[in-house]
Amino acid sequence: MIAPFTNYDITLRILRPVHIGSGNLWLSGADFVVQKNEVCLLDRDRFYLDLDEREQRRYINLLSNGKLREVEKFILDETDFDSVISRRIPWMGGDGPKEIRTLIRGGANNEPYLPGSSIKGAMASAIFGYLYQHLKPRHYDKNINRELLGSFDQSIMRFFRPYDVALDKTEIQQIDLFNLYRDGSDWYSDYKTEGFSLYAETFGFEAEGTFRFGIGEGFAAFIKKQEQLHKKQLLPKHLSLILQEQPLEFLFKLINDHTRTHIQRELEFFNAYPEAQDHDIIIQTLEKMIAKTNAGSKSCVLRMGGGSGFHAITGDWRFADHRKTIEQPDKENLVYNYVERQLVPARYKSRKVTREFTEPMGFVELIAN
Repeated sequence: MIAPFTNYDITLRILRPVHIGSGNLWLSGADFVVQKNEVCLLDRDRFYLDLDEREQRRYINLLSNGKLREVEKFILDETDFDSVISRRIPWMGGDGPKEIRTLIRGGANNEPYLPGSSIKGAMASAIFGYLYQHLKPRHYDKNINRELLGSFDQSIMRFFRPYDVALDKTEIQQIDLFNLYRDGSDWYSDYKTEGFSLYAETFGFEAEGTFRFGIGEGFAAFIKKQEQLHKKQLLPKHLSLILQEQPLEFLFKLINDHTRTHIQRELEFFNAYPEAQDHDIIIQTLEKMIAKTNAGSKSCVLRMGGGSGFHAITGDWRFADHRKTIEQPDKENLVYNYVERQLVPARYKSRKVTREFTEPMGFVELIAN
C-alpha cells in the first residue's frame, strides 16, 4: 500500500531576520527592561510578589504615569534583578523600545516557533506566481486565486504539508521604513522616522531547526483512481504542473526561480532610488540572496514573514516592474491616505529594513536532509 504522503526532513535556516507575529506586545517596565545589549523579560509573578505593599503601589504609580526610566531604576534597585528575569534576548541596538512585537509562541515552555502554515503560505505565493506565468490568465479578478490554486476542498496546497519548526535563537530588532518621497515631479528615497517606531522579536541570523515536510504523491494517486472510477474530476486541474517526478527538487527549483525573479525586481526598485543612507548595503544583501538561489537542487530560498512586502506576500505576479505603481498607482487596491483623508490607489513605495544592519527582512533557506 502506498503511503498518502512522502515525508522529508527539511532544515530551515534563517538568512535574514524573520518575524511571524502573534499579535501580542511586550511593554517596557511591565514585561521587560533593556540592559546594555539585552532585552530582559520579567518573571512578572515572581517580580510582583517580591515587592511589599508600599513598593507595589510605587511601582504601579510609576508605570501608570509612563515614567519608564524610573521604573527601570526601581526594578534594578528594589529587587534581586537576576532572580526576576525569565529570559534574556539579544538587543541589536537602536533607541530604547516602549513596546516589542513578539513572535508566535506555544508549547509547555511557551517557546517561539515558525508555523508550518506560514511556510505553506509562502510556498503558495511561489506556486501561484509560477502558475500565473505559465497559464497567463487574461486579467486580474477576485476569483484568480481559486482559478489557479483550486477551491478550498480542491486546493493544490492540500498536497503539501510543512510542519511547525522550532528555532534555537531569537533577537530584538529595531526596524526602519525605507520610503519614497516626492520632490516636485521626482521621487527620492529616505527613511521614515517621524511617527514610525517599530520593534520586533525576530528569529536570529543563521538560527535553524528541522521540520517534517509531506508531499502527497500517494494521496494524488489515490484520488486519480477515484476519478477514473466515478468519471469525475477530483484533483486540482493544475496539480500536474506542480506535482512532478522528483517533486521536492522540482518544488525547490520553482521556489528558487520565483525568489530570484522577485529579488531582481527589488534590485531594480532600489537601484532606481539610491538616495537613502546605506542604500549600498541593501543592494549587497539582495545580491547575496540571489547567489543563494543558485546553490543547487537540494535547497531553496523562500521569502516570508513580516517585512517581506506586498510583492512577496501576494506572489509577485501582478507587477513585473516594482517601480510601476510609483507613477501609476494601483487602482485595484485602495488604501487610506491620512493627508488627503480618503481612499486612494496604492503605491508600493516602502520597504522594512533592520536598523542595525540596514538589511531587508524575511529570507529563509530550506535544505533537504
